[in-house]
Amino acid sequence: MKLSKLVLTGVLGVAFMGSPMANEVQDLEEGRKTYPRSPESMMNSTRAGDMAAIADIVRELGQADTQVVMGFIDQLYGLRDKYTEVMQMEVKLQQSASSGADQKELMKTYVRLLQEEKDLARAVIETVKRDLEATESRLLQVLAKIYRIGDRSMKTTISNVRVEIKKNVTYQLHNSQGKERAFYMDALRFLDQYFQ
Repeated sequence: MKLSKLVLTGVLGVAFMGSPMANEVQDLEEGRKTYPRSPESMMNSTRAGDMAAIADIVRELGQADTQVVMGFIDQLYGLRDKYTEVMQMEVKLQQSASSGADQKELMKTYVRLLQEEKDLARAVIETVKRDLEATESRLLQVLAKIYRIGDRSMKTTISNVRVEIKKNVTYQLHNSQGKERAFYMDALRFLDQYFQ
């Protein structure tokens, strides 16, 4: 019985040492940067599902990264809320066209909300770009996980932001060499594969 446990432990140890997870742990211990990984598929799209995914994200982070990622998540949910406000204002504008209500004030409010949404989107994009310029992929992974579990508004918000991030990654790919080029190649592949 003890011999079979010993053999099983040895086999599992050898299997673990050659696994991608073991290589990733070794990379982290040696101080190498990590490339984008596949996000876990989440089925539950409720707020509790959001919280579970966020808790999963935080669990994977080190102490220093937690504040950055939590700030990014706040930015992302703020952008989603602003997107929802813009959509609601569009509905009000369409209804007021048929009812003859005062469209002037509604149009001013709509333009203001659009500008606020644009500013928030720019802030999210710049945050991800800074992370990528430091050859880190943590915010792309957070974006992918939230995209998987988010509601329709969140998916649309992230899709809109993803287009601009992809343009930047493509530009960086064409203007980089060596390991940096390989990093941007992986980031571009990640953007194509995990936001469908």
